Amino acid sequence: MPYLVGEQVNRAQTGRPTMKRPILVLALAASALVPQTSVAQECSANYCRTTNQVVANVGALMGLSLDRPADVTMNASARDITAGLQVQSGPTARVKSNTDWRLEVSAASTEWTAGQGAREGKRASDLGWRVGTNGGYTPLSTDPAQAAAGSHTSDTKVAFQYQTSYDSQSDRPGTYSLVVRYTLTTR
Repeated sequence: MPYLVGEQVNRAQTGRPTMKRPILVLALAASALVPQTSVAQECSANYCRTTNQVVANVGALMGLSLDRPADVTMNASARDITAGLQVQSGPTARVKSNTDWRLEVSAASTEWTAGQGAREGKRASDLGWRVGTNGGYTPLSTDPAQAAAGSHTSDTKVAFQYQTSYDSQSDRPGTYSLVVRYTLTTR
């Protein structure tokens, strides 16, 4: 007797091929023995309800913007150098974050860029910074220093103030420029 996949041909009784499906019958019998897996589903004549759980992992989303460029340019006059310092308003940083955050400030280089007769080699630490208008100034370094911190926020403003120190023996009138880095990180 020839066999086809899943079918048996029997010509003995009628002379015509008849099809039997032993695999199909076996599959139907086995399906009756398998337990139901949709236990969480409730159904009746009018409705069918199931409970699903959705899990979403949202990473840290942070934003930092400045209301003016990050570089500091001081046009030092002979009077400023004699006075020993010059005060200037810095930028206001705006922080947006869905997690705890920390705002750090640092110098992009160890020295100011000098122009128009200003002294070469002026240290970055001659620029002091502070947040707000109260308290002393912290000398700027190439190592990041924490300026502000907070928890999730849709808009927190951090206003910076600068004070440039001059040495009347070595600094000369001219233009001094320094790029300040503002870095927003998670705590």
